[in-house]
Amino acid sequence: MIGYERHDQAQRSWAMAVQTYRTALVAYRRLVEARAQRTTVNGSPLTLTRAPQEPRSASPERLEVLTPREREVACLLARGYTNQQIANELVLTRGTVANHVAHILEKLGVGNRTQVAARVLGRTEDLTS
Repeated sequence: MIGYERHDQAQRSWAMAVQTYRTALVAYRRLVEARAQRTTVNGSPLTLTRAPQEPRSASPERLEVLTPREREVACLLARGYTNQQIANELVLTRGTVANHVAHILEKLGVGNRTQVAARVLGRTEDLTS
């Protein structure tokens, strides 16, 4: 029964994470659209275009800028773990995990945990579409 309860809890956690992601994505899109409507160049609104993407290589090469511990944290982050869950799994303090996450974001040049997860999982599609 314990295995089933863990599975059920994991499903609920993923469902909550997906809902949180969708809510954040809707809010982000609204913000970008509002800013685009306010911003003008030569009297006409700016249009949002997708920047050309550089070809991405395999996941280990993209993550080689991270330390081994940062890679561990990034992998758990990609699985949807919270900072507290990562801390528990790796026997670290939540503050240490927060520092690792900040370093990961900076080193990978991304702005949020979802983008880190995409890098770890090797996703190449645009996450905002």
